[in-house]
Amino acid sequence: LSDTLASEAVVSTQSTGTMMEYVKEVLVPYATRVKEELGLPPTAKPLLIFDVFKAHRDEDLLQLIKDSGFVYSFIPASCTGELQPLDLTVNAKFKSLMKAQFISWYAGEVGRDPEKTVDLKLSTIKPLHARWMIDVLSELKGQKELVISGFSKAGI
Repeated sequence: LSDTLASEAVVSTQSTGTMMEYVKEVLVPYATRVKEELGLPPTAKPLLIFDVFKAHRDEDLLQLIKDSGFVYSFIPASCTGELQPLDLTVNAKFKSLMKAQFISWYAGEVGRDPEKTVDLKLSTIKPLHARWMIDVLSELKGQKELVISGFSKAGI
């Protein structure tokens, strides 16, 4: 499972890490690689779109982002669902497909034994959820038009 995730997505967790480390260790290398893959000049400036979560507004973080060659923009509070490009398309599709995965699994469980209570403990659902995520990401992989349409819908 972890090999599949590692080959298909950037997965990052932060237990004691900071947004500063995330920029340095994840975003900068990723942006550098993508610019090279797309044949863009090293001076091309990737856009970071943030909500107004406090950690995203830290002055030192914003300075690091600028110094690392990014530009950024904030989405006003309560407007993420209307203005965040991925919320407008990709995330909605992702959530819909994940819901369908759950419904299909749940229906199968009920169908096996309608009298038995379906086990919804986290210890049961977590591994299933990880598998569903991989399946959904595989389905969404390569749908550039879905990403592009989100930016169009957001007016970017």
